[in-house]
This record gives sequence, C-alpha cells and structure tokens, in this order.
Amino acid sequence: MRFVYILLDDKIQIEIQQNRNKLSPFIRNKKMIANLTQDLISQEDKIIFQYIKLLNQTQPPYEICKDFLSLELIQIIKSSNFIFSKKSIKSSLKKLTSSSSLDLLASNKKYIIISPKRIKIIIDSFLKEKVSVSFYFEFDEIEKDIPVNYNIEVPLIKYRILAIIDKEYKNNLLNIFNITVNKDALNTKYLTIDELNKLKENELINIQYKSESKKQKSVDFISNTLFKMKIFDKNDLSDKDLDFYYSMLENYLQNKNYIDYDDKIILFSDEDIIKDIDNQILLKVFSYNLNQDIKTFIDKIINIKNLVDKKEMIHQIKLNGFNAILKDYQEDGTLWLYNLYKNDLDGGLLADEMGLGKTIQVVAFLLLSKTKNNLIIAPASLIHNWKNEILKFTNIKDSDICLSIENNSFITILSYEYARSKIEILQKQNFDILIMDESQKIKNHKTQVFNAIVQVKRSFTIIMTGTPIENSLNDLWNMLFAINPSLHDLYTSKIQPL
Repeated sequence: MRFVYILLDDKIQIEIQQNRNKLSPFIRNKKMIANLTQDLISQEDKIIFQYIKLLNQTQPPYEICKDFLSLELIQIIKSSNFIFSKKSIKSSLKKLTSSSSLDLLASNKKYIIISPKRIKIIIDSFLKEKVSVSFYFEFDEIEKDIPVNYNIEVPLIKYRILAIIDKEYKNNLLNIFNITVNKDALNTKYLTIDELNKLKENELINIQYKSESKKQKSVDFISNTLFKMKIFDKNDLSDKDLDFYYSMLENYLQNKNYIDYDDKIILFSDEDIIKDIDNQILLKVFSYNLNQDIKTFIDKIINIKNLVDKKEMIHQIKLNGFNAILKDYQEDGTLWLYNLYKNDLDGGLLADEMGLGKTIQVVAFLLLSKTKNNLIIAPASLIHNWKNEILKFTNIKDSDICLSIENNSFITILSYEYARSKIEILQKQNFDILIMDESQKIKNHKTQVFNAIVQVKRSFTIIMTGTPIENSLNDLWNMLFAINPSLHDLYTSKIQPL
C-alpha cells in the first residue's frame, strides 16, 4: 500500500491506495488498513504514518494542518511522486508538479527546538520474573510521549514547538542501557526487576506504570535489607506498616512481584522476600489482619519450645505403667504430641503410614498427659482393637474404659456414627483430649459427621491417619479445621485458590 498526499488549502490530506504507479480507489476498509505499519511499501510513507499516529489519527483520510507542519516533514513528503492538489473537497485532483506551494505551508515559521529530557519506561504488564515495557522519549514542554523507535527527527507536535531527537542524545541513551542492562534492552519488550532497578538509579530514566484505570502511577523498588533487619521483631510497627508487609508477602505467595500500594507500584524480587527470612517472620506477617483466634494459634506456633526431654519422657511413661518398648520413630511421635500439649496448642496430626504403630504412640501420650476424661472416636471395626491395645500395654483397668457415653470414664471409645447420633449429649460434656482415628471420615468439612464431631468440647485434639492426602490438599485442610475450626476462615480468606 502507499500514501497519496493531497494539498488542500492550508493542510495536507493523506489517503491510502494500493501500491500502484497510478491513482486507484482510496481504501477506507478498517480490516485492510489494520496492519498498515507493515503493509506500507515506501520508507517515507512509514515515517509519515508514525507522525500521524502521534497526532492520534486512526482513520483515513488523515490530515496534517499547517500548524503541525515543519520543513523537515515537508522534505519527506516531497520525496513521494504521489502529491496532488485540489481547490476544494469536491473538486478533482491535480498532479502537483512544483513544490513551491508545499514549501509555503511550512515557511516563515519560528519554531522552538526542543530535545527530550528523559526516557520514560512504561510498565505494561507483570510476569513472574520480568515485566513487559514500552520505551518513550519524554519532553517537559509537550504532553505527548514519543516511542524510542521513532527513527527520524520528530516533527512538530505542538504549535511552534519542534521536538528533535539528536544523535548525541541517542548515543548517551544507549550508553546508559549498555552500562546498566543488556545492550539490546531498547529493542526488547521485557526487562527484569533488577534491570529496572538499575535504570531507576539514573536521573534520565523515569519509570511508571499505566494501571487499568489508565492513570499512570510512579514505580518504586523494595530494598532487600528490609527482611534482613528482622523488621517484624519490632513491636512498634504501625498498622500501615503491617498492611504493607502483609500485602507484599500475600502477593509473593500468589506469584506476583509487585504491590499496587498507596497510589504507587512497588516492585520486588524473590530475593527481597526469601533472603534470610525465617518462619517466625512469615507466620507473623501471615497472621496480620486475622481474627484473634487465629492470631493466638499462630502466636503459639511461633513460640513453641521443646519443653520435655526425650529421655525424661521415656522415664515418665515407664513410671506411669507403660508396658511396651517404643521404637525410635515412635518415641519421636509421642514426644512431638506431648510437646504440642505442653505448649498449650490446640492439637496435632499424627500421619505415620499404616502399620507403623500410631495407636501405641497415642496410648503412651495419654499416660503422659495424666488427664481424667478422654474421648476416642474411631471406625466401628477398630473400637475393640483400641480397648485391647490399651489393656495390653498399660495398667489401665477395664472399668476405666467405656464404649458408650453413659458414664464418665477415663477413656471413652465411640464410633463416628454413634458419636454423630449422640452429639446433643456429647456437647454437654467437656473432654480433656479428643482422638480421631482413621480421620478420612472427616476429610470433608461439609458432611454431617464433620459438623457433629467439631462441636465436641475438648482442650486438645489428635487426628490419626495413614493417608492425610488422598484426593487433594483439601483433605489435609479439612483435618486441620477439625483441630482448630478458626483455620477455616484463614483458608477461605487467604489460602484457598481463586
């Protein structure tokens, strides 16, 4: 395709036709001109088209009025042999053989010649490890930003002002990019956050982000010293500070590398988040803006300590009448449960594989806890197995074990179905420890069994399963909800996939 230039009074009108050596019908079809940048044959036409886009004209016939013409622009147009004139809109076209009338359009003008002051980098979109960007020349005197790939002296774009990109400025610009980022940065659409951060340090670079509302926001960067300073160990952080750090962590967990915060965009890299950060910091930030029950729960996890020594634990269970010898990993499991209990946590999940002796670990723990009223809920087929294991490995009497809710024994063992049917009675009792065996029965928090069991009042909860995750992570989360029902709010508000 090619341009046809028509001199009409004090403006130049530009039409599009097929690339032929004679006049042909002008093209107005939007689909045909959709890829005009690539379809124009003449280099001069491509330059003029760049300028037309700067004037925000999208549909032919394009027009350049006298106020927006410069001698530089006229020289480019004169190189075309498709220049015509007409006296009025309705009159016929006449081939322009002399360029004098064209020269008059841009003659006798005194322009203010200006050069760009900065390079503006606009972030278009965010990816995991980089951002999509566009590069522009930025002028103080004019509002329009000029794409850096604009390959000529930029023609007049505001009355009496001629903006020029001179070679010296381009060379200086290229030196900036060669020093700070890869030498092809200006020809690429993507930059890493580290590359942007280096460019930000130069006063000739202005980095902004165009939000969905089309409002441009300034861009800042997070220093990776924040987390190394253990900033969350301080007790005087304001709500605004906590809100900022929480937003940062939340976005990181969602694979984002930026925060749209306080009317600006703040970028960070993986290193800013994870370098030297510890679990206590993660938990403290994660618990921000949660209800008090979850805050208390997480606070206990942060401050958990090994309050019982392993040798002392083994000595204690023997003194309490435990008649079995635990294997090393069973000692670890029992010690883990006992330390959770002594740290006043809500409970724990014991998830050894089937056949590795979870029952005997829990029995040993019950002897250590020295509680008075404990409830075990298990599949109906395992009720008698539980009773037999307790009688076999401890000095607990048969009369201290009850398989119904008719009396208040040291240990009550019920099936899931029986417990659900008697939930109104169970709700009136307070248990020291609730143990749920084969907990796949509560892997769906929407079932009647789950809703009934979590209503049982207890101080500590143990969940036992050989298969904590059968279908998805939701299985595991549902069991955690049974330990602390408040975790459901945490999951739905901050963790559950959208």
